[in-house]
Amino acid sequence: SMHLIALCSTLKNLSVPDGFEYEIIMANDHSTDDSIDIIQKSGLNCKIVHASKRGKKRAIDAGVNGASHDYIVSLDADIMVPSTYLKEIAELKEADIWVLPVEMKGTNFISKLASIDFTWLQILTHYWAVNGNAQLCNGANLLYKKSIYLKTKEVRNDFDQPSGDDVFLLRAIKELKGTIRS
Repeated sequence: SMHLIALCSTLKNLSVPDGFEYEIIMANDHSTDDSIDIIQKSGLNCKIVHASKRGKKRAIDAGVNGASHDYIVSLDADIMVPSTYLKEIAELKEADIWVLPVEMKGTNFISKLASIDFTWLQILTHYWAVNGNAQLCNGANLLYKKSIYLKTKEVRNDFDQPSGDDVFLLRAIKELKGTIRS
């Protein structure tokens, strides 16, 4: 819940470029914690949608279907974004999906090791994407078009699998010959 409070706080502090339209959608995946209460108490101007079933993939689907714009950013609840995030998004070149970086900061020895490993995974992910052979992506910070996401539902069969929302989406976009950037 502390992560969600921090995310809501960073989203409230976003700088919005002139003429940039956006909406924030929080998807309830029917978790048993107090997430909805935290979001409502945060004062964040957002729409809350409810997934048809439990799980991250169903929550993402509910969020995408509830979106009124064609560009979607999926963020995990334990992410914090800089105030310049929307400006950085607005400056990206056209693509169907962007594999965006995530920085993990470890505080203890074990999480610092995980952070080091994660950094190498990020480097590999970026290298593959730049070289036109994206294999991995991190769903914690993923930007894609709603239109391509909806097309991928025709070729995906992973919605009942508990994980891999990001990798299955990336594979489906590759199968559809979509453009991938990082």
